[in-house]
Amino acid sequence: MNSITANLLLMGAAFGLAACGTPAQQTGTEDFTTPAPAIVASSPQAAEWRKVFPGGDTRCTDGTEFHFMVHEADPKELLFYLEGGGGCWNKASCDPNGSPTAKLNVADQKDPTEGIFDFSNPKNPFANYTVVYVPYCSGDVHIGDNYIVYPGRDETDPPLPVYHRGRANVQSAIDWVSAHHDELDDIFVTGVSAGAVPTPLYASILSDRYSDAKISSLGDGAGGYRRASPMNDRLGDWGVFNQINTVPGFENLTPSTWSYEQIYVAAAKQHPDINMARFDFAADPAQWRFLSGNSEFDTLLENLVANNNDIRIGAPDFRAYIAPGAVHTILQKNALYETTVNGVVLVDWIAALAQHAPEEDVKCNECD
Repeated sequence: MNSITANLLLMGAAFGLAACGTPAQQTGTEDFTTPAPAIVASSPQAAEWRKVFPGGDTRCTDGTEFHFMVHEADPKELLFYLEGGGGCWNKASCDPNGSPTAKLNVADQKDPTEGIFDFSNPKNPFANYTVVYVPYCSGDVHIGDNYIVYPGRDETDPPLPVYHRGRANVQSAIDWVSAHHDELDDIFVTGVSAGAVPTPLYASILSDRYSDAKISSLGDGAGGYRRASPMNDRLGDWGVFNQINTVPGFENLTPSTWSYEQIYVAAAKQHPDINMARFDFAADPAQWRFLSGNSEFDTLLENLVANNNDIRIGAPDFRAYIAPGAVHTILQKNALYETTVNGVVLVDWIAALAQHAPEEDVKCNECD
């Protein structure tokens, strides 16, 4: 309790699965088929967020148009961010007219302004980075590749068609980066909640393209999913293995051996130089809710420790930071700059990770 501020706990009381802020700047638009040249702004705040509509195979779950957002600054430094927003795997969880457990479209997407998106904060290690922000609207933790019709609850309930196109959506943003940036010196791949899950995958894909860049990845708020029984049906509905096995280094991932931790191990074997890390709150209520009792252990903290240890077997340089509190995610909140555990300031720990000088693991002593 003494290692996290009262302000952070107040902010965590109303946790959300999607990361968004209030709009502060005008948002421009761009058709990816006619890309504009990269813009170097006179200052980070002078640049505006621009929407990019890639078209092609991209989609949101409800079939509506997908877009991602770009905030340009230093053309040699990239922050690649994957938004959170839950997940869905049947009609009950995907139905916009029911009680969906995922963000279904980007119609009300706002410009982020807090946390790592507060470009005026002198403590922000990414204040001068070009930012590519990938909204989340696919319900498949950004790695699905399927169109599926989920059956209704009974004979009177109509079926629901759903697009799980997370992989195509993220790839469209990677393609934009490749088209606009021939070279990059530093790449930081990160995301919260559902967006945290595939950060090593996309760090590895970007490393395939930018072999000379220093690349780091950080997942925020998804380290505790250690289920007592597998989720193979869900992976099949999402179409995860339609695409992930085509990525170099990820060919051997299968439904029978699947875990989110294997994504980290596969990325580490393919690109040992990637700095990989995770941040979690010890009693994250959102993760516990999504586990719905299907947990190998009785507490989320036990899950976090066991999962992080599994990663270290195949990726010994992996780092983890566990803070006390019943809060969900932090990167998109200004409380990021106030969090300290065992004397280690979180934002400084992240900055060291980005510069390939990572600190040691950090774990709260009094996590309750």
